[in-house]
Amino acid sequence: MPVKRQKRAKKTARVEPLLSKNDFASYLETKAREMAPRDVQVIVRGAAAARARAAADHHPRLGAQIDLAMRILTDHATGNCPQIPYYTISLLAEAVYYFLDPNDAIPDWIPDIGTADDALIVELAFELGAAGVERYCAWKGIHLASFMAGAALPVKAAGKKAAASGKRPGAAKKSPARAKSAAKLARKKR
Repeated sequence: MPVKRQKRAKKTARVEPLLSKNDFASYLETKAREMAPRDVQVIVRGAAAARARAAADHHPRLGAQIDLAMRILTDHATGNCPQIPYYTISLLAEAVYYFLDPNDAIPDWIPDIGTADDALIVELAFELGAAGVERYCAWKGIHLASFMAGAALPVKAAGKKAAASGKRPGAAKKSPARAKSAAKLARKKR
């Protein structure tokens, strides 16, 4: 009589990651609380380097997020967009700083996975600072849902008209208070 062999079920041990998404979120929030306005200005000065590095990265969404983060930080640092909560500004600034640091949780020189933690940190900054990002996008006329789905950042029609007329992009749309101030100034000059 043949002996029946029972199939053994292979037990695969589930290995927990050393760092979880919550660990990265906690790190980001802790560092963002330490961010000073002068630190934001330093990061804004490195905007070209951040954009160039993001363009060379293989994470498709990361480049667009770094570009939007740099737009928000630049507008904040120049005083063009003071209505964004500093919590959002500090989260985005810390995320860009983390992105630019090659020696972080996963060193960037490791092929294929080196910037995975950078992409996660930037994504978390956008999630945690969503209210401020949404406010900025509404002010600039950027459709955030399309952007988050991976679409490129649109250039506003007003910005194109302003560029064609020689005016600074973004100058075409003013807040009601700025429009009143500009109108008063124009009347005084007459």
